[in-house]
Amino acid sequence: MMRSDDIEERNTYRYRQTVLARSKLKEASRISTLLSGFAMVAMVEVDLNANYQCSPPEECSTVPPYILIMFAIVTTVLISVYLFALMVATCILPNLQSVKSGLQSALSTDRDILPPSERFQHYITISWAFSTVLGIILFMAEFGLICWIKFWSASRLAAWLTTAILIPVAFIFLGFALHFHRFHLLS
Repeated sequence: MMRSDDIEERNTYRYRQTVLARSKLKEASRISTLLSGFAMVAMVEVDLNANYQCSPPEECSTVPPYILIMFAIVTTVLISVYLFALMVATCILPNLQSVKSGLQSALSTDRDILPPSERFQHYITISWAFSTVLGIILFMAEFGLICWIKFWSASRLAAWLTTAILIPVAFIFLGFALHFHRFHLLS
């Protein structure tokens, strides 16, 4: 049989985990809503028929179909990832919010509690990872593709420079995300 102090310590830990899970889901929901909206607007507003002044004129050409296909795929996957993260947050967040006060009152009792944050931990992690890591990487890729579409006729150098900047930024971002996730798992 577990001691009362052990149960109280475990319940305090579980309460903190529930609060953290709730915060993660709220942020995943906010980020997903905001950036999926931007992605939809980008898809609608991209101007494929822009007439730019090209120099020399032989450089003027339409955007190649493979860039447009990549843009369509990245935008569709980006919106799907964000909507999935939003759906998970929308389904699980009410469960966490409804038990938060019950968990707080159970901290001082000798009962061992199992909050929904432990049952849904995998979904919470997936939602948070989709929203913050995968979604933001896809958002950067979409930004790069938009630059290629916009600058194809006007200045390919601008498109190449955008790509040259975004690639190291994406690696730095991924490095930070992996470091943070590893640190979070160990604490």
